[in-house]
Amino acid sequence: MLNIADIAKDCLISHSTAKSWLSILETSRIVYLLKPYFKNITKRVVKTPKIYFTDTGLLSHLLRYKAPETLLAGPMSGAVFENMVIIEAFKHNNNTKSGDNFYFYRDNNGVEVDLVIDKGQSFNLYEIKASKTLKTEMAKNLSLVSINPSKKFVLSFNENTIPLTKNVIAISWSDFINNL
Repeated sequence: MLNIADIAKDCLISHSTAKSWLSILETSRIVYLLKPYFKNITKRVVKTPKIYFTDTGLLSHLLRYKAPETLLAGPMSGAVFENMVIIEAFKHNNNTKSGDNFYFYRDNNGVEVDLVIDKGQSFNLYEIKASKTLKTEMAKNLSLVSINPSKKFVLSFNENTIPLTKNVIAISWSDFINNL
């Protein structure tokens, strides 16, 4: 979650300077701001977005992950994997001009879904997990969210497409990107 006040404080700069710098990073496509999903459209504009790097190589360099093995074993591996999947989906959406809208979901109880794709007539909800081993608890947050009509998926390193729960399908992240 993006917190401009914390960034400004950590960098010893003003809030307005931090917003200006962030705007430059977003305009130059170095970062992408994923907005939260709300049924009330005006809330989407004012609520806190999540920030993603469009270049995961740059992100890995800034995190000082020099090799893929280090990245996979590191404490940020899940966040970097989520970043990569969301950015690849965003790039695919832009390149194909499909016009889908991307969001994340978080409610007052802390239930969060990594990616919500608004396809106009329906929604697809995705939890992104940096794991090869599938567990039914990976679908927990998806089960707690009711955005209708919707399909629900867990994306991971696992290469099989299988039902994870009654309403959630597990698919590989690469199949997700290839079939957007």
